[in-house]
Amino acid sequence: MAKILLTKSNVMKFVNQESMELILTPERILTPGAKDVCRNHKIKILYQDKIEDEKKVEGAESSSSPMEKNIDGELNLPKDIPLDHVIKQILRKQFKIVSEVEVWNITNKVLEEINKNNFL
Repeated sequence: MAKILLTKSNVMKFVNQESMELILTPERILTPGAKDVCRNHKIKILYQDKIEDEKKVEGAESSSSPMEKNIDGELNLPKDIPLDHVIKQILRKQFKIVSEVEVWNITNKVLEEINKNNFL
């Protein structure tokens, strides 16, 4: 498959103007200048592989909720899905948080607390 070079002069053509998001697929290569344009316009860069991982979380939630607890009272989290993706899905699905910035900020704060307090 042909690669597409996203530069500062063409990157806006690939941005979803409604959501102000840019999805990077394996075919797309983002130059540093294009990344600067995205940062300056507050465009969220999404990586296709991470989106697919989050879809796996959605599927895992439908089969068994990650909030269920085992006999010892510990959460049953999917082992093959990164913790940050699980947290993001919980925030979106159970708490109905739609702002990606808010989801990102809360996720980072939760991960900081988990790491600081050695919860896992």
